[in-house]
Amino acid sequence: MALALAAENLGKDYLAETLRYRTLRDGVAGVLDRLARPLNGARPARRVRTVLDKVSFEIQPGETVGLIGKNGSGKSTLLKILSRITPPTRGRAALHGRTGSLLEVGTGFHPELTGRENIFFIGAILGMSRGEILRAFDSIVSFADMEDHLDKPVKRYSSGMFMRLAFSVAAHLETEILLLDEVLAVGDMAFQQRCFAKVGELTRFGRTVLLVSHNMHAVRNVCRCSLLLDGGRLVGDGATAAVAGQYELSCTPSGQHGGVFFEDQHAQGDVVIRKVELLGKTGAPLDSIATWAYVRIRVHVESRIVLDRVAVAIHLNTESGAPVMRLSTMPGSNVPVRLRQGTSYVDCEIPALYLAAGQFMVRAGVAIPQSEWLAEMRDIARLEVQPANVFDSAFHPPAMPENVIAIPHRWSISP
Repeated sequence: MALALAAENLGKDYLAETLRYRTLRDGVAGVLDRLARPLNGARPARRVRTVLDKVSFEIQPGETVGLIGKNGSGKSTLLKILSRITPPTRGRAALHGRTGSLLEVGTGFHPELTGRENIFFIGAILGMSRGEILRAFDSIVSFADMEDHLDKPVKRYSSGMFMRLAFSVAAHLETEILLLDEVLAVGDMAFQQRCFAKVGELTRFGRTVLLVSHNMHAVRNVCRCSLLLDGGRLVGDGATAAVAGQYELSCTPSGQHGGVFFEDQHAQGDVVIRKVELLGKTGAPLDSIATWAYVRIRVHVESRIVLDRVAVAIHLNTESGAPVMRLSTMPGSNVPVRLRQGTSYVDCEIPALYLAAGQFMVRAGVAIPQSEWLAEMRDIARLEVQPANVFDSAFHPPAMPENVIAIPHRWSISP
C-alpha cells in the first residue's frame, strides 16, 4: 500500500531578522550609513536561521498522527511545506491524495466573499466539482452552526466564527489528507469536543489526519502515533503515549529555582511574559506547594505600549493535558488590567489550592478579551503539589490516581 504522506530529510532556512523598534533617527542614520559606505565595500554577511533540519517520517493511509512540540519548534513551518504554501530548502515531501489544510485564521479564505461563497471557493481550489460541493454543503453549515451568518463577508466574522466554518469546510469536503494546525483551540469547549469526535470519525472512514495541538489530552485520545519536534529536528516518532511523555518531560525547565518556574529574557513583541513565580504568604519563593496551601502566582508582564484593558490568564492542566483550572482577570472580574510601558506584576492569590498531590502543567497568557492573545506561553513548566494530611486520615490524597482535587468535605450517618 502506498504511503499517504512521507518526508525525507526536510530542511527549511530563513534569513534571520533582528526584531526591534526603529525611530525616525534610526532610519535617517541607516540611510546616511549606506550612502557613506564605499560602492565596492563588502556587504555585511546575512545570517541564516534554520527552522527545520533533517526531518524524515512516513504516515500510512487512514492514520491520525499528532505533531507536538514547544512553540518555535517548527511545527507550523512543517505543515506549510506539506501544504505547498512554502517550499523546503532541502529534502522532499510527497503526499498521495487530495489534501485539505487548516493552518491559521485567514488561510485560504477570501475576506470579501461571504461564508457561502467561500465554501464553493475552497472546494474549487481543491479541484471539486460544484455537485460534490453541493452534496457536502448542508453538512458543512449544520456542523459549523453558521446558518444566520452564512451570507455575511467573512472579514466580519469573529475568530471563533471563522474557525467553526473553516474546520467544517476542511472536514466535510472530499479530501484524502487533512492537515490541522492548532486551530481547535479557538472555539468553545463544546465545539472542540465535536471537532475531535469528527477527527476520529474521519479516520474510521480512511482519511489521513496530521494534527498539531498542545492539548495532550486530546492528542492521546485521538492519535495512535505522534511526532515530536524540538529545535527544528524530529526527536520523537512512535506511539503517542511515549512521545507525549517525552514532550511533557522536556517542558520542565532545567534551571527552575527559588519559585521561578518560567523565565524568558529573549522573547520579542509588544507584550511579553518575562517570568512566572510561585510565592508564599510572606512573599518568599516556593519550589512546590502542598495541598490546601496558600499560593500567589505572580506573572511578570512587559509591555512596549499602553493597553487600557487586557486579561491575564493562568491555566492548569494535568500531565495528560486534561484541563483542571482556568483563572482569568476577565470576564466577570472586578480587576481590569491596565498595562503601562515597562514591567507590571500581575498577582493571582489562591487562599487554598484544592489540588491533590501530583504534577500539573502551567500555561499563562495576556489577551485582549474576546479577541486575541497578545502573549501566550503553553506548558511552560510543571507545578508540583506535595501531599498533605488535610483530611486527618490515614492517607494523604490522592490515595488513587484518579483524584485531581481534594475538596473540604464532611461525612455523617443517620439511622
